[in-house]
Amino acid sequence: MKEVVICWVILCSAAAKTSNLSSNEKCKNGTEPWTCQKSSTCKGLKTGIKKDGEVKLCGFVGDEPIVCCPPESQAEVKDKVDLPSVQPEGGKKAEQKCREYAKYVFREVQSPALLPDLEAKVDECGKTYIEALIVFKDGVPANHNEFPHMALIGIENKGSPLWFCGGSLISPNFVLTAAHCNISNINTSVIVRLGELDVLEKEDKATPIDVKISQVINHPMYVPSKAYHDIALLRLEKEVELGPSIRPLCLQTERSFKDVKAIASGWGYTSYGNNSSSNSHLKKVHLDLTDDNKCVNAYGTKWPKLSKGIKPEIMFCSGGNHGEDTCKGDSGGPLQVHLKDPYCMYSQIGISSFGIGSGSTTPGVYTRVSAYVPWIENIVWP
Repeated sequence: MKEVVICWVILCSAAAKTSNLSSNEKCKNGTEPWTCQKSSTCKGLKTGIKKDGEVKLCGFVGDEPIVCCPPESQAEVKDKVDLPSVQPEGGKKAEQKCREYAKYVFREVQSPALLPDLEAKVDECGKTYIEALIVFKDGVPANHNEFPHMALIGIENKGSPLWFCGGSLISPNFVLTAAHCNISNINTSVIVRLGELDVLEKEDKATPIDVKISQVINHPMYVPSKAYHDIALLRLEKEVELGPSIRPLCLQTERSFKDVKAIASGWGYTSYGNNSSSNSHLKKVHLDLTDDNKCVNAYGTKWPKLSKGIKPEIMFCSGGNHGEDTCKGDSGGPLQVHLKDPYCMYSQIGISSFGIGSGSTTPGVYTRVSAYVPWIENIVWP
């Protein structure tokens, strides 16, 4: 009886109106008709109050009110795109770790015999800056140590893993990727490869390592049937030793990143369709960032995965202007920008999420990393 009283207080505060209709009868027309439901089972009760400023009563079942209830598709509890909570201190830990990881670009070596107690540091930055404003439609091969944070995610297969997604190392024991890679539902053993350059070449200077995954943490608001909150953390079975060839990248902590040229990197396919082929060598492509309004208009709400359309607070678009794009196999990989400070570091602004074919003139969609930094920090650096 207590629950009924609570419901009735809510109804009274909304200036309830009464009519004599039975349960499940239509009580309001629209694109989807509203029907009479018990107040305790009406999932859209709050939505109805917000929309009309009042609640229409259809009648009673005993002491419980029957209300004119919006369809479930309009209910707040269903298909709602909640935004991640933003903490006032969010980002400080990520920025601190960014500078900490930057030191691993240098390799320590022993000094000549005349100065045995003096340690020297060798710069092993693999980044190239001359290409910063060039757009590469099909991508170009990356250099050794250019993207030391890159991760391959695959299934163990008798020494020849089957790679299906990309990711980025963000700490000695965590990789950031896309939730839609569906890693938590794969029964076989999933591994992460770090420090790789060419998966088929043994003489490329790379010294890759494979690490098993001990835990998959999808964002709590991610729903597999939807494209929202497409982000996941992979906890590695053991911490990896950091150095010039394997070191984390930084995380974008601020929403704004105007006037930058973004860089996507991965081992994904270089074309789409019948002539598509996988790529053994890590490649990079420079992408233009898309205006938020153009991104929203490009996708609309016609896709089932985007029933609420593009939400710029948690996602953004990039590519498409010149046919450049990420492709199959690049999912979960980073979209990043050069940092002037700290030296030789990238900042990850996005996670490759989805698009309309590869090389399409429609831009691809990326999860906005800055929106999830507080969530990441609480798990990776608690």
